[in-house]
Amino acid sequence: MKTTKWVMLLLAVMAITVTASMFAGDGHRCAASAEECAKKLQAKLSTHGWLGIETEKDASGRVAIAGVVPGSPAEKAGFAAGDVLAAINGIELGDKDKERLGKAKQKMGPGDEVTYTVLRKGAKLDVTARLAAMPPDRVAQKIGEHILAEHVGAVVASK
Repeated sequence: MKTTKWVMLLLAVMAITVTASMFAGDGHRCAASAEECAKKLQAKLSTHGWLGIETEKDASGRVAIAGVVPGSPAEKAGFAAGDVLAAINGIELGDKDKERLGKAKQKMGPGDEVTYTVLRKGAKLDVTARLAAMPPDRVAQKIGEHILAEHVGAVVASK
C-alpha cells in the first residue's frame, strides 16, 4: 500500500508539471520531459545500491552522517549519526580520488558488500554493510524532488 501512495503522489506531481508547462511555456532546466526523467530515475535508482544514511557537510567540509534510516543496511551495520565518512572500499573521499570514487560507486548495487572507513570520536573505524535496493517510497521521493526542482520550479519561476 505504501508504494501505491508514493506512485499516486508522483503521478500528481507529473500532472502538475505537464499542466504548468502548457500554460507557462516549457521553461524547465532538465532537457528531458518529466515523464522521461521519472522513468530514467526509477530505473537508475532501483538498480543502485542503497545504504540508508542522510549526510551533510561538517564545518571542515567533510561528509558527516546526519541520520541513519531505521531498518536500513546502515543501521544493521552499525553506522551512527556523527560518523564522518573517510573512505569507501579503501578509496579516500576527497578531490584527489573523485573520479575513481565515482566509478566505484556507480558499480555498487543491491547485495554488494561495501566497507566504509569512518571517523568516530577521533578514531578510524571500518564498517561493512551489504547494500540493498532503494525502497519504493525513497525512489518516489527522489523522483519527486527532481521533478519539483528541475521541472515545476523552473516553470513556476518562468511565469
